[in-house]
Amino acid sequence: MAIVSKFPQGYGYVVLTGVGSAILLQWMVSRVFNTRRKVKDIEYPSLYHPGQEKLNCVVRAHQNILEGYPVFLMVLFVGGPKICASAGCVWIVGQVAYVYGYCSDDKTNRRYGKRIGYLGLLTMFGCTIEFGVRELMHKRLFHTAVGVKNVMTTKAKGLLPSVLKKQDR
Repeated sequence: MAIVSKFPQGYGYVVLTGVGSAILLQWMVSRVFNTRRKVKDIEYPSLYHPGQEKLNCVVRAHQNILEGYPVFLMVLFVGGPKICASAGCVWIVGQVAYVYGYCSDDKTNRRYGKRIGYLGLLTMFGCTIEFGVRELMHKRLFHTAVGVKNVMTTKAKGLLPSVLKKQDR
């Protein structure tokens, strides 16, 4: 339990959002599996079938989500608790809308889900950048303050013997 106390307050929201994104991926796997099961003349390891537009759309939507998933996880887990977790939920909702739009008969519907998803992703990028800058500034200020303290201590130690010698005279 000692490790849990090292995380910022509210980080559980980030973890639960990560779990929600894993559920999203499992939902997509089930969609691919169920759609693929309906197609009789496709064998593994083939992903696409020239005559099965529905299968191709489901597989491609799944792959599109997987392509951006590592970036999503990185900015989610590094960016911080509450805002990043909320933005991650927006990303998940955007991906679900994207899948429904991509697999619909009207291909223009796919752009709406991506726009929602990018809104969440860009927010998480902003949080992660802010975190990185804040950490660098904290380290810089901390090291500068420690450096000044060390210089002052060293100078004081160097001056102390000379001050004592002058007092002895």
